[in-house]
Amino acid sequence: MKTIKLIFATASLFLNSFNNQSKAQTISTFEENILEADSYWDGSLMPVGTTFTSGNAIFPNNFDSSFSYWASGWAYSNLQDSTTEGYTNSYAAYPAIGNNNSSNYAIGQQNSTLKLSNEAAGNIVNGVYITNGTYAALSMENGDDFAKKFGGESGNDPDYFKIIIKGYYNGILNSYSVEFYLADFTFDNNDQDYIVSDWKYVDLTPLGVLDSLTFSLTSTDIGDFGINTPLFFCIDDLETSDGVIDLETNSKQNLFKVFPNPAVETLNIYSETEIIQSIQVTDLSGKIVYSISPFEINYSFDISHLESGIYFVSVKIDDLSAIKKIIKN
Repeated sequence: MKTIKLIFATASLFLNSFNNQSKAQTISTFEENILEADSYWDGSLMPVGTTFTSGNAIFPNNFDSSFSYWASGWAYSNLQDSTTEGYTNSYAAYPAIGNNNSSNYAIGQQNSTLKLSNEAAGNIVNGVYITNGTYAALSMENGDDFAKKFGGESGNDPDYFKIIIKGYYNGILNSYSVEFYLADFTFDNNDQDYIVSDWKYVDLTPLGVLDSLTFSLTSTDIGDFGINTPLFFCIDDLETSDGVIDLETNSKQNLFKVFPNPAVETLNIYSETEIIQSIQVTDLSGKIVYSISPFEINYSFDISHLESGIYFVSVKIDDLSAIKKIIKN
């Protein structure tokens, strides 16, 4: 499975590395949205804009009553149909079941957004399970009246269908993204080409602190009127992090500096007036990757062995602690 992720994202830590308290997590399973067996909800009874909720996430829906179709946003379903081709089957997931054999899942369209609520707003989103909808999967596998068969007749066409996930915080779009290939036929060896047919976990922690997410789709199959590949995908078990984030919790926050940032080999900690009592460096999961008690005003240490990504430097000064984010290139 090929997954490309841009991991240098702006983020804040949702835990304090000086204690062992764990933060709650909430999973949007969609199971609380009641459906009859083998059915779906598309907002048709509440047209011209509504929402539904699962976990700590709010999913907008727009059903166009003028033309009686689901125009944009999200729907949810428990359809178990992996064989019916065409747009009449646009509410089914290709695995024909939810993640981990659950019943319900959500279906998104091009440029679908979701809003985080309650404790999840302003926190890191851990990840989500994603798969193809049956409509898109069978279109790519076989071709249809509008879209090509991926790989072409020879099987050598370098086609792909990709989802790009970005985040917003306080109305500002994060410049980083997470990308996931729903289908990839760009390999030199055609035996490696694939169309995703089961649920795959996508790590969203690189996006950092969020209050909303947006999902966009792109494909190599483009015609005169835009993308030909059916612009549908499915998600399940969206996992959000809950808890209060506050990196400016004490008066010592600005009494030390961390540089350079981004850093490659060496990280420097500098305090203008106070003795640094302890330093801990944690990764996004909260794992401590470096810890020392230097009792110095200035301290430098090697980080060349760390993988590229986001880390948090927790410094204790004069019995007060503060946290700063760094990026390791």
